[in-house]
Amino acid sequence: MKKGMILCVQGQLPEGVAPDDLLKGGHVAFDVDKVAVVSPLDGEGDIHWAWWRMISKGFTSIHCRMAGYEKGRLALKGGSVPIWSIG
Repeated sequence: MKKGMILCVQGQLPEGVAPDDLLKGGHVAFDVDKVAVVSPLDGEGDIHWAWWRMISKGFTSIHCRMAGYEKGRLALKGGSVPIWSIG
């Protein structure tokens, strides 16, 4: 993954966990079926999506540690990348 890219994650959250709960901080693991990589240089109406099949890359779950509203870090094996939003 290139530095500075923004991610939007789509996946199955654990039972009882709402997307808003992830914005409150903490550490939550959830299954992911695909991740959208978005260039921060694109305009709001001109976002290019690139879908990654995480399971094919060996990831069966992703740990999300939120640092604030709409911002945080997505921890992968061997490092972490910024998070833009989850939905």
